[in-house]
Amino acid sequence: MGEEEIAAMIAELHPDTPLELPALFRPAITLITALSGQWRMAGGGLGPLRPVALDLTALDVAARWLGIAPSPRLLSEIRILEAEALRQMRDRP
Repeated sequence: MGEEEIAAMIAELHPDTPLELPALFRPAITLITALSGQWRMAGGGLGPLRPVALDLTALDVAARWLGIAPSPRLLSEIRILEAEALRQMRDRP
């Protein structure tokens, strides 16, 4: 899923709120879109598996492959995006 698809999905979920992220977030957005299938999953007893966090090992590898230098700031930005993605996934039926 690319940036355009993510922006379209967010616009559909929040049509009255324009999506504006700082340009400084571009490496984090590029990285998190590359990790769209790299979620750690956990079950809720007899319930379905649910995503609980991004796989940080995959994040490190993807960052290096994309030429993005891992840093504490990048991790903080990824955590912000991860938290919102988890909230969106949790709120879906």
